[in-house]
Amino acid sequence: MRYNRTVLREIKYVQQQRKTDKRRWFTDDDWDVYVWNRKDGSYSGMQLCYAKSRNQRALTWMDGKPPYHATVSEEAGPGNHGKEAAMLVADGTLDIAGLARHFWKVSREIDPEVRKHVIGKLKELMKAGVL
Repeated sequence: MRYNRTVLREIKYVQQQRKTDKRRWFTDDDWDVYVWNRKDGSYSGMQLCYAKSRNQRALTWMDGKPPYHATVSEEAGPGNHGKEAAMLVADGTLDIAGLARHFWKVSREIDPEVRKHVIGKLKELMKAGVL
């Protein structure tokens, strides 16, 4: 797995959806990392979008749902009426250990609690062998 060598930074003003947990967004040239926090501060989900400049993929985990690994497709899908919109298309190939190692490197300047949570979740998924 090959990644760019940049460092994530937080986008401070993220549009929030009504009646959903608070979303935080961290980005660099090759990654978008989203985490969702409940009002009590616990995490209800995360999404790691990586390899943005090549064959972009996303690993999504939402509380109560199985994790999902996908290729991000920019092709028009059903109901898009010819407009291009990003769609997640199942993709079972994932080097989760490599993803965790690289996330550790690029996340050194983000909130330590977010970093700890994402690494912990990746280790949990690795150990469970669900991807």
